[in-house]
Amino acid sequence: MVLLKNDNSDGRGLPLGKPRTMSVFGAHAGPNMAGPNMEFSIGGYPSDSYDGHCATGGGSGQGSFPYLITPFNSLSNRAVQDGSMIWWILNNTYTAPISPGIPGGGGGFPGGGGFPGGGGGGGIPGIPGNGSTGFAGGGMGGLGGGTAMTPSIPNYSLNSEVCLAFINSASGEGSDRKELSNTEQDAMINTVAANCNNTIVIGNFAGPRVLEAWIEHPNITTVLYSGLLGQESGNAIMDVLYGDVNPSGKLSHTIAKNATDYPTTTCMTAECDFSEGVFLDYRYFQSNNVSVRYPFGHGLSYTSFSYGGLYVTSTNATALASRNPMGVLTLGGQADLFDEILAVSTTLQNSGSVAGAEVAQLYISFPEEAGQPLRVLRGF
Repeated sequence: MVLLKNDNSDGRGLPLGKPRTMSVFGAHAGPNMAGPNMEFSIGGYPSDSYDGHCATGGGSGQGSFPYLITPFNSLSNRAVQDGSMIWWILNNTYTAPISPGIPGGGGGFPGGGGFPGGGGGGGIPGIPGNGSTGFAGGGMGGLGGGTAMTPSIPNYSLNSEVCLAFINSASGEGSDRKELSNTEQDAMINTVAANCNNTIVIGNFAGPRVLEAWIEHPNITTVLYSGLLGQESGNAIMDVLYGDVNPSGKLSHTIAKNATDYPTTTCMTAECDFSEGVFLDYRYFQSNNVSVRYPFGHGLSYTSFSYGGLYVTSTNATALASRNPMGVLTLGGQADLFDEILAVSTTLQNSGSVAGAEVAQLYISFPEEAGQPLRVLRGF
């Protein structure tokens, strides 16, 4: 998993401690109505997001789970251990209860007797009380009523120390994505962040996801970003959220600021011209001076690392002197393209207080006449 953003300078952000009150939002936090596996399809899905916890892609590479641990499963177990209280809305668009017989926003259970109807449509007709039943002060809102309050994203987020918003994207064989963001998910995140100053976004995606609709919101302290994690997905996410495991991942693709920043075209013919050559992903963005949100290889950590000196030695002077490959043509090009000509080494030390891993990345540049990208990843 990749920690894209983490503002924990004032006690917010990750890793979590033992928050007294928490709220969980989003369909991705809980199970689909049927499970543990999504419907098998090689013809595509009706939506680019999955209405439940998305832990595998679709098509011929789809996983077949004996069970699925969702984030809500795992978080509930942790809350029992820590004594935390959780509110949840496992939906991206939920606003308020609409079931007949449940008082609406203006009604509630006033102290001093009875369960009067009113407020919302379909309230319970007045039930006389003896003065000992009810919640004082404006219905069920507020922490004074324990876990009871009118369910809504603003209400729950306003009364929580920590708010966790879960989002996803789904894709697979025969179902290429049509969007790199999702309006409903983005609106949910902004609603949570407008009411909660410690909003943490957790996303599992089948490819790049544009984050511009909310990434700069001051109340969004943390963004945890990864691919689809399999049947133990919820436990894996909780391990990172609570600091049991350090987030040591790095981005395997660039996160652009706009979907239009990705220079893609759709070829529907039998023969396609790949005119972009080797200028893909970070090689395109860097060579064309396109500003991005998070670069290829980015990833934060709960700890820190220090690098020593860089040592370069020549291992094949003859091959190093050759400007053009002249070897036998093999799969991937001339054989001497793959001669080892230099050895690069350094020292790396965990200089922080948390156990973790680091991915050292080696980039090289070519002479201008080679027509290659500005920088190319050559080892990690």
